[in-house]
Order: sequence, then C-alpha cells, then structure tokens
Amino acid sequence: NYTGLDHQSFLIRQAKIKYKYSKFLDKDLKNFISENKKKYDLVMMWSVIKSIQNWRDLILKSLTFANRYVIFDIRVTRGNLEKFDEKVLHAKYGNRKGAQLVLGYQSLKNFLLKQKKQIKKIEIAGYKSDWGKNVIYRLKKKETYLITVVIYKNINNSKKKINLYEQIP
Repeated sequence: NYTGLDHQSFLIRQAKIKYKYSKFLDKDLKNFISENKKKYDLVMMWSVIKSIQNWRDLILKSLTFANRYVIFDIRVTRGNLEKFDEKVLHAKYGNRKGAQLVLGYQSLKNFLLKQKKQIKKIEIAGYKSDWGKNVIYRLKKKETYLITVVIYKNINNSKKKINLYEQIP
C-alpha cells in the first residue's frame, strides 16, 4: 500500500490502471506538502530534487513525513557548486522549459551531515552520468554523477555522529 504523487496527469492515470490498490494523486508537490498531515514509513523522490530551488527545505520536509527512511536521487558535480538558474542549466520537454539544480556533492553531503537530530545513517552510491538529451548545461564542462541517497531516520533523536557510507567515483 503506497501513495504516489506527480504533476503529470497522464502518468497518474497510467499508474492508477496498473496499480489499482494504491493511491495516486495528480498534485503539485508544493500543494501536497502544505496540505499533507500523514506520515509514511518511507518517502521516495525520484527525479524531483533537481527541479526544486529550495532543495534543503524539501529534504527537511521529507524527513518530517518519514517514519523510517527517505530515499532520493540527484545528479551532482564535484565540490561545493550550487546554482539554480535557467541560464546555467535547464531542461526542455515539449513546450515546458525550467531551471534545474546544479549541486556540488560536498554541499549536499555537508547539509545532510548537519541533520544529526533527524538522521542516524546515510548511504550514498553513485556513478558517472551525463545530463540527458533534453538538458542544456552552460557551465564549463564538469563531470556529473547520478547518486542515490538512502537516509535512515534517527528515531531516538540522539545527537550522535551520523554513520556515513559512500560509494562514489
């Protein structure tokens, strides 16, 4: 039993046909976050964070919705770079064009490691991966990596050091 959310009505209709016993919502993420009061054992975000300028708030909000785990993916570069600017990086799908997040791995990692009260353990695995064909990246070419992050919630609220596992190139 799970709840799925997407702003693309077509995808939601397809999911409702294929997975009849689950709940799928055709909603904007910001509206869902402001209205939702429910908690979930696991919160997953696939191909979401890249489109959100205030990615830190999204991760923090996801931690409040999750009882046990948060899992997400994000494409990162090396270092501390952070930009959300259509002139630097954007995706174009049909008539829609929107800025995408350029995020340095170190910036993401530093942010997560500061969340000691909410996070017990972090597992990060990634591989070298270029931007897709619908994405325009105008910065000096930097290698990009697609990473998956698994966050184990700190259920006891102890402020011990976060256990970190990394497997990245």
